[in-house]
Amino acid sequence: MYYVPSNSPIPSQTLAVVTGSESEDSTWNDLGTLVKLLAASLFNVRAPVQSQVLVPETCHSIAMLALMGSEHVRGTVAGIMTNLIQALLASRIDDSEVPDRLKALLMRCCGPEVLCCFRLMRITPDGNEYRVVSVSEIDSIETMCDILLEAIVLGAH
Repeated sequence: MYYVPSNSPIPSQTLAVVTGSESEDSTWNDLGTLVKLLAASLFNVRAPVQSQVLVPETCHSIAMLALMGSEHVRGTVAGIMTNLIQALLASRIDDSEVPDRLKALLMRCCGPEVLCCFRLMRITPDGNEYRVVSVSEIDSIETMCDILLEAIVLGAH
């Protein structure tokens, strides 16, 4: 793989390798910005195409970024997972059986168990501040992937 500086003139045609921490490599800032753009694209539930067309790709991105980066990046990725399920719920509200399962999945995503999958714990009630917790990465990824797989299945109905 090639390392490409973040000031590369054609970043979409090159492969960047993320190394070190946020303070050592500016690629983390670019990655954080892209994660925020992904979160913003899922926020508009009135345009269901944005949230439904790229469900597998979004789930893949969530799985790849779940345990990487700072607390802020991981908190944003956890928010993306919740926004994805909420967008699927908003687009399937008229369906007969899927909304109940999506509501249950959304409630599960809002719980502390899912935040632990991202090695996070809420410090404040409004959820703006996080604390890093120590959890088994294998169990975290497995739990998170179960939720993402269920979201893909429910989104396909």
